[in-house]
Amino acid sequence: MNPAQTRRHLSLRKRGQYPGWYDVSMHPSPLTGPVALVGAGLVGSSWAVVFARAGLEVRVHDVDPNQLGRCRAALAGAVEGLAAAGLLREPPARVLESVSFAQRLEAALGGAGRVQEWAVEELTVRLGELGSLG
Repeated sequence: MNPAQTRRHLSLRKRGQYPGWYDVSMHPSPLTGPVALVGAGLVGSSWAVVFARAGLEVRVHDVDPNQLGRCRAALAGAVEGLAAAGLLREPPARVLESVSFAQRLEAALGGAGRVQEWAVEELTVRLGELGSLG
């Protein structure tokens, strides 16, 4: 989609004249259990927004505890931006409440219905992280 198409698409969506194929809240999820996201960088935090908007419980984990804080701030900014653009059906606080942050990988994975991994592209980090599961 080029920039002009994107502007038109968002304009129609904001006025309620376009159903919005990207609106995940319109499609019930077949997932059961929470979604565990391993890696809290740009991609992981973006997917956290997608899953939280769909009404799913999201657990985010990263080997770097500081990255969890950055992810929390990025989520808040993204959700506020979506709300300001009229692209949320629920209050921003409700979306943010469905996301939790786990410092231990086991805590994020316990009972998860889906796991998505976007760890740093370094073999030693990935082996250390996933190797801790036994």
